[in-house]
Amino acid sequence: MKISGIIAEYNPFHNGHKYHIEETFRITGCDNIIVVLSGNFVQRGEPAIVDKWTRTRCALLNGASVVIELPTLFCTAGAQYFAHSAVKLLNDTGIVDFLSFGSEMGDVSALKETSKILVNESPQLSAAIKRNLNNGFTYAVARQTALEEITQKSHSFISSSNNILAIEYLKALYHINSDIIPITVKRLGDGYNSTNTDSAYPSASALRKAITDKNIEVLTSAMPKNTHEIFSHAIQNGSAPIFLNNFSTPLNYCLRSKSPLELSKILDVTEGLENRILKSLATCYSVNEILDFVKTKRYSHTTLQRALLHILLDIKSDTITHYKQNGYCPYIRVLGFRKDKQHLLTSLTQNASVPIITNVKRDESHLCENGKLLFNLEKKATDLYFMTAPRQQHRNINKEYTTPMVIV
Repeated sequence: MKISGIIAEYNPFHNGHKYHIEETFRITGCDNIIVVLSGNFVQRGEPAIVDKWTRTRCALLNGASVVIELPTLFCTAGAQYFAHSAVKLLNDTGIVDFLSFGSEMGDVSALKETSKILVNESPQLSAAIKRNLNNGFTYAVARQTALEEITQKSHSFISSSNNILAIEYLKALYHINSDIIPITVKRLGDGYNSTNTDSAYPSASALRKAITDKNIEVLTSAMPKNTHEIFSHAIQNGSAPIFLNNFSTPLNYCLRSKSPLELSKILDVTEGLENRILKSLATCYSVNEILDFVKTKRYSHTTLQRALLHILLDIKSDTITHYKQNGYCPYIRVLGFRKDKQHLLTSLTQNASVPIITNVKRDESHLCENGKLLFNLEKKATDLYFMTAPRQQHRNINKEYTTPMVIV
């Protein structure tokens, strides 16, 4: 039995994601796919448009065998933490043979070559990156420019969103000396950040914008039929959609109740950014207004969103450093599985190097101290997420205990 792993957000699940799953089966010849899925908040520093259990159901109905959760601490962090923690989870299952990821390049060998250079970062490369950062570049641009300077080759491809993550996945495999074999599927359709909805494969960004603009009809052709039905139901019953700007009031409370020193300890709040954020409160209230006020050439929009989200969740820099030093996630939490793949749960339990959570009420007490603290953050994040659900009936707390695993 061959098993492939996919790391995803499915925010929302669309035709391109289904294509990736189908191509993974074709290329690897695998029998099953385990998806590592971001929780209720995602790597762009914003809430998922629909909750993690809804997105789990979409994945299972379109080819995934089992879906496991990437905890909030990691799935809202920068590319390196996001990728390395997710790869470590797949490795910790003890049963995954392949890692399949999408990329704009579609060539795993070129991505591997760059990854090896970065894993074995030379003093010259480190100095070049630091110099570029001091000149006001974002980290992504500073790294690309430094690579081109050192290798005398174009590295423009590493500026593409999926290629950036692909390189981090490969670096993670090297770091932990994993036997998992990486493969890549070339991305179809428009780019990651494109907002064009006329494409046969529009991006998730385009679909989120369409949802924001209440242009829901474009989803019909952009999603598998079963996914469109699930998504439409979530909107109709008022559990979705959820947007970052909805958190303006709780964010203002957090900002107005913290000192500059306290804010400086939050993940992604660096180099005096706390002062600029606090200054914004004199004229700004909404999340969008604050983002516009604090944006500079040095900080990308996504980095600033992550900083504000980490303030909301009180995620500190030393917390993620602690978990990185201690092997990232100390458990595997199963969000859902297919009935005809239940044997995979048995295999997972027998082979995993960390505890498996299938029933939160039963399994939470068996976690180590690090595991309990990490899951406490998950409960807090989920309660915060549903606080802004469109309808009051979905804003109740403790959904981590009251929502069962998804079984299809």
